[in-house]
Amino acid sequence: MLALGLVLGGCATPDAATSAAAPRGGSAAIPSYLTLPTGCAVLAGGGIGSLFADEQATAIWDRINATLTAELHERLLRDRQYRVIRFTVPTQRTGKAEDLVLAQLAEQRCNRLIQVSHQIAEDGAGRHFRFDIALFRIDPKPGHEAMAAAITVVTTAEFKHSYRYARTQQSLDDFHAGDFAEQVFADLTKSGVLAPLR
Repeated sequence: MLALGLVLGGCATPDAATSAAAPRGGSAAIPSYLTLPTGCAVLAGGGIGSLFADEQATAIWDRINATLTAELHERLLRDRQYRVIRFTVPTQRTGKAEDLVLAQLAEQRCNRLIQVSHQIAEDGAGRHFRFDIALFRIDPKPGHEAMAAAITVVTTAEFKHSYRYARTQQSLDDFHAGDFAEQVFADLTKSGVLAPLR
């Protein structure tokens, strides 16, 4: 689960291993949906991103993230018949939601994760806010079929893109959730990674 936690924190390598608990008293059988070339995706957003000392600031950015995630799901992915289930991470779990996302992937029997994360920071180029979109394929790790305690899976990044904006009042005023979702959807479509979700 640590690797998926790193994914949610935006620090994962393109291939990272994580574990899911096996059924009690037996060996972990690999669920068939993990081995299919097609499937569904959990679209996770909300409390995936920067955590502030000020809880109100954390909640504001989590709501912005959740709004963008909803726009991407309702107006674009769902309307165009992609098999995507939206999941909003609550603010109380910002920065520590990997178990919730793992549970959603298992419950929905999805072999892909689309993650919407946000970063609010300052660097040499100035104050900015950034949204990172990533699509990960979840595969069983070869050689771990016989493990009794867990199923080990590998998360492989099939798409990663960052959208950075200057953190100014003008930039915030000009930012529109619908336009952003349209751009993300266009980039995902162009990359071809959505095809297995039909």
